[in-house]
Amino acid sequence: MIEALLRNMRGVSVDDGGSSIDSSGNASTNKQCAEEQGELPRNRILIVHEQHLQSMGCDVRLLRFVKDLLYLNQEVSMLFRCSTPAKMRQPKSKMLASILRIDNYEEAQLRKGLRHPPGIYEWTSAERFAQLISMGYFNVVIIFLWFWYDPQPSAAELMLPLLRAHAPPDKQPFVALLSDDAHSIRCASLSRARRPCHLCSRSLTRHPPHVRVCACVARRV
Repeated sequence: MIEALLRNMRGVSVDDGGSSIDSSGNASTNKQCAEEQGELPRNRILIVHEQHLQSMGCDVRLLRFVKDLLYLNQEVSMLFRCSTPAKMRQPKSKMLASILRIDNYEEAQLRKGLRHPPGIYEWTSAERFAQLISMGYFNVVIIFLWFWYDPQPSAAELMLPLLRAHAPPDKQPFVALLSDDAHSIRCASLSRARRPCHLCSRSLTRHPPHVRVCACVARRV
């Protein structure tokens, strides 16, 4: 599944110097030659999650997803919406930085400054997030769609409009929503409760309105 997703991101991969390959395929680069030979393009990926990783099912699965991306030679950074107490984090932030191959990690970097990726970031304000996105670092953004805070907006609802508004026009990232299976089941249940039965059919019509809005902004769910 992960390899299929990465292969669908044609036209958004970056070379080692960080420049974009245009979607028309006009640029002739070594990276394109590698793709023709069956190798996966290397992407600079930002994964957005509601909280620092902890020892709970959805976070364990997300960490496995991150490790799979790294195994496939992808560069991965992470941004967390909430400030989780250090003692509750699993793995600890310094260990996560090591997994992500981040050099010279310091706890203060979570909330201050905007280091060049790969990095670990923490949401502090819409302005800081907009500044990070406006730099055009990331060509792929994967947002974990979480529903535990209903009816409060999820991280996806908060950040997707900012992402689309502040990413450079010529460097709009590929945006994907990642939903845990358990949350998908809950989402379907919410849909049946909120909508008439004859509308609970296929595609996004079965999802609550706030989920459909996020899906419309993203390119892959």
